[in-house]
Parts: sequence; structure tokens; C-alpha cells
Amino acid sequence: MHISSARRWGPLLIPVLLAIGCGTQSTADAGKDGNEIVIGHSVPHGADPVLAAQAHGLEVEAKRQGYKVITTDANVDPGKQISDVETMLQRGIDALVIWPLDATSIQPELDRVRAAGIPVVVHDTASDGPYFTNLDYADHQAAYEAAEYLAELNGPGSSAVAVLGPETIETFRERNAGFREGAEAAGLKILDAQTNERITPDATAALARTWKQRFGSEAQGLFDPVDLTALAAAAVKDDKFAPDVVGLGGGDDAIEAVRSGVLAATWDLRPTLIGRALVWAVSEALADRKLPADITIELPRIDHDNVGQVMSSEDQLDADVAFGTEKRDGKTYLTVDIG
Repeated sequence: MHISSARRWGPLLIPVLLAIGCGTQSTADAGKDGNEIVIGHSVPHGADPVLAAQAHGLEVEAKRQGYKVITTDANVDPGKQISDVETMLQRGIDALVIWPLDATSIQPELDRVRAAGIPVVVHDTASDGPYFTNLDYADHQAAYEAAEYLAELNGPGSSAVAVLGPETIETFRERNAGFREGAEAAGLKILDAQTNERITPDATAALARTWKQRFGSEAQGLFDPVDLTALAAAAVKDDKFAPDVVGLGGGDDAIEAVRSGVLAATWDLRPTLIGRALVWAVSEALADRKLPADITIELPRIDHDNVGQVMSSEDQLDADVAFGTEKRDGKTYLTVDIG
């Protein structure tokens, strides 16, 4: 079955509403020594269910393509991520997939990877480089829309609190800025905004308890840039502190939380499918086919109106897909064709 979408790439709904892609799935030739191809995959925060789902999607798709994967978890530690990449390089990899925690500090190590003729596929990293390609979530736009949505839910002049991600990480710089700018544009008053430096549920829950004491029902909305920690904030709600909580991620736990009303909405990263897309990018690199330097991935909102139609992670994993790109409005966007 092949159904094209409207102009924007919408949620992974059933029936499937996706943009038509022209990409192909292919298995590249064997690795440099004639052995199996090995992908090194550096995960920035393996405890996050969204990133774990993405890693699973990558590993399953790689196996389908006949590749081996070495996966490491930086656990939100830029120094460990640098060490992990060095270790993978020493073990022998044919391609590297990485979501850098600190794109600047890791460049010397990535220079060594590139010098060895190994393509580097990055995620959510438009700075530094060069890279074979960057699959770049529209983080700023999604967080901007999250602020607009909270204002829409609670009316003009309503108030919210915000958990921010660490500014050292490019992804969170974009999400933080997008929420602030969206709040200003929508007339949403930010009562307080605090940074969760280690991106832990416990830290967000502590912030939520503080806000419960300080603001009570005055806090009508709560933004968190990660669903994992947004769920921890939602667990603090009670009759006197009941903000609409929104996050970014779209993992199975968050989708279920939207379905049950625990979260008002999430912006769907479609992690399982994007894990598969990262393998597609590796295949293109190993086959010496060019991809644009930056490929934008749009993040649809999942709320109570469409959550019943969202494609599950299992379906994302099993679907027959082909990835490609399309240009519009001066940007290149990822497209997907589901058969």
C-alpha cells in the first residue's frame, strides 16, 4: 500500500500518511577487508527510552542489511563519548553513526575517523563537521509549537513552567530557544524555567515539586524537552497542581501517556523508524551515493485527537520502507515510502 501525505509529513498514522520518497534500500559491498560491514553507533543517553528505541531500530535494520553494529552509551558524558569513538575506531568500523553531545570537543576524534576513510553520519548536529550527512530533527520548530499549544489549551495570557535541557548540547539549545520564542509569540507567560543538566527524571520531579509549592494552580502548562522526564513531572500533578504537560519524543510510553491523558501532547521523533533511516544513510555512504549535508525531519504533534491512529514502534520496525529526500522552501526533508 502506498498513500501520499499532504504537504507536511504527518504522524505515522494508520492508514499511513507519509510523504512519497524516492530512496532505495540497498546492501553495500563488504567492508574494507572483505569481511562484514561494521557500523559504530554512539548513543548519547541510553537510559532514554526514545534513544533506546532508535538504537533498536538501527540494529534490526542493520541486521537486515547484513551489517554488524557496535553500540556504545555515552550516558550524557561528552568525555566518555570521545573515548567510545576512539575505542570503536580501534576495533575497526566501516561507518560511524553518532549524536554528538558536544560537537566541538569531539571533532578531533571525528577527524581521525574521517582520516581513516570512514563516513560519519550524525544526528541533530548542524555545527562543525564535515559529515556525510546530518539527519536533523526540527527541534526548534517542535518546541515553538509546544509553547503555542500550551497557550492554545489555556487561553491568551496563560502561564507555564519549563524544564530546559543543557545548553552544551545542540539539540537542547534548539529546543530551549524554540520554546522561549514560541511562548513570546503566543503570549504564554513563563513563570520559571530551570535546566535539567543530567536529563534525569528525578531532577525534573524535584523541579515539579518546587513549582507545585511556589505556583500551585497558577502553573497551567509545563514544558519538558524530553518525554522521559516530562513523565516524571506529570507524576507530581494533583488537584492543586495540574498543568498540561507536553514533551518531545514519541516513544511508546509517551504515546500511552497521551492516550491516558497523563501528557497533553508529545512531538513524535518516530525513533524506531529514524533508527532505520540512519542505516539507509550509511548504505548510501558506503555505496558512494551523495546525500545532502542536512536532512530535516519534521516532528508531528501527537495529542488526544490523533493518538489512536499512531503507528506503533513494532509496526515502524516491520514496515516495508524506502527513504529519500525532497526539497521545499529552501530545505531538504526526509521522506518515507511505506509499501
